[in-house]
Amino acid sequence: MYIMAKFRMVHTAFWDDSKVNEKMTPEDRYFFLYLLTNGNTTEVGIYQITKEQMACETGYSIESIHSLLQRFTEHYKLIKYSEETCEMAIRNWGRYHFNEGGKLIMDCIQSELKLVKELSLIQFVAERIKKPEIKKMYTLYYDSLYDAPMVQGQGQGQEQNRASRLYFQYKNVSSFYQNNFGVESPFITDKLTHAVNEFGEIIVMEAMKKTLSGNKRNWNYVNGILKKWRDHKVKTLDDIKALDIEIENSRSQSSGHRRSIRIENPPAWFGKHETAEQSNEIDADFEREKQELLALLKKREQKINKYG
Repeated sequence: MYIMAKFRMVHTAFWDDSKVNEKMTPEDRYFFLYLLTNGNTTEVGIYQITKEQMACETGYSIESIHSLLQRFTEHYKLIKYSEETCEMAIRNWGRYHFNEGGKLIMDCIQSELKLVKELSLIQFVAERIKKPEIKKMYTLYYDSLYDAPMVQGQGQGQEQNRASRLYFQYKNVSSFYQNNFGVESPFITDKLTHAVNEFGEIIVMEAMKKTLSGNKRNWNYVNGILKKWRDHKVKTLDDIKALDIEIENSRSQSSGHRRSIRIENPPAWFGKHETAEQSNEIDADFEREKQELLALLKKREQKINKYG
């Protein structure tokens, strides 16, 4: 078995950081360098170390260590320390590490993430990791494990095995997405990770296949399908088939209902025309008024001729 050489690099930007050279005391800088390079550090930026060990190796008292940890946690916000598990997390670890990739590094990261007990530390470090493929691994472990109840003894191992399964499921989904939809951005990586965690590989793959069959290549369309399945509590491919049949039957019934709608005759009063008797009365009135108007005009004409 190959064992990676254990050494830690401190980027030269460390000394250019305004927080380091303007705000930190010499004591702070020394302690920070110790946190970045001590023998307990790991590839993932999360490691187990006690306050007593820190005190012994730095020469500080326990009180000084407690004060420094508090300052770096609350004031500088550069670390997170679990009192319960004695685990240290370096926030900017991913910014200056992981410059090299490859299977060896990825396997080492996956192996060390399994050993982390305080799972919120994984998210804390993941926020500053630049390389998408490595950030995926952190995000997957955090999302799949953080809210899961732990049973003492075998429970933790079971959850870690579940995380491993989810990681490989995600890799399959990610590969399918990149081959059929396009480049996987960090946004899509986050969405795929959450989708696999909620629905599993098979259901997410089926949603992407349905999207492609509709000549779509858009994550929003996939997400819409998953949302519909969530609302209908879909868990398996059989559930999807049953839902499709239900929707098709509903459409057929709706279409049949529209075709069977009876056309009602309008009520008797709608568009009612006058009777023949009413029509004759109107014509007689009109003729009478016409004759009266003609007689009036004739009299006026005679009067004009008489005095004209």
